[in-house]
Amino acid sequence: MKRLTQEQFTHLIESTSLKPRQTRDLKFLASTSHMSAEDWSNSEVLAIKDRTKQKGVLIVTIESGTYVLPYELTKLAPSSSTGRASSIICDLCMTWQSGTRAGSVVFPGVRTASTSVGYLCCADLECSRHVRTLTSASKISRAQVRENMNDESRIVRLHVRLQSIITSLQAQPVSNDHS
Repeated sequence: MKRLTQEQFTHLIESTSLKPRQTRDLKFLASTSHMSAEDWSNSEVLAIKDRTKQKGVLIVTIESGTYVLPYELTKLAPSSSTGRASSIICDLCMTWQSGTRAGSVVFPGVRTASTSVGYLCCADLECSRHVRTLTSASKISRAQVRENMNDESRIVRLHVRLQSIITSLQAQPVSNDHS
């Protein structure tokens, strides 16, 4: 993904069918100010969070285009019997995440206004960094899952998985220029 400015992000959001109330509280600069040029070029998934950090939009850039998906994120609740949250494998990047780093992402009303689609996910939504083994969680995951794939294979798997999710959500690209 190429680096976006605030103006480019605003234009991208304006080209979607999102309602103003869905985009009003998005914090683009707070969500992206820590990113280097390399972080931008190594991103397929970018979460732009609102002030609560529980809602926002995911910008997904894959071969078929750039997609803007509104989402709601919920950290997994601890079990009532053990007091611990269960570990998961992220449905997006296939990274093993401990209960404290696991979440559920829901894409409300993407297919129709009355349906929501949800996936287990990394609570930080840093899937692009996890598949490149740039995080401590990704290194722990490789040991937990005993995965011997190289980073390039994990990146390909992420692209395939994202395309599958985009297809299941019946999302339309806002741009075909592979930003």
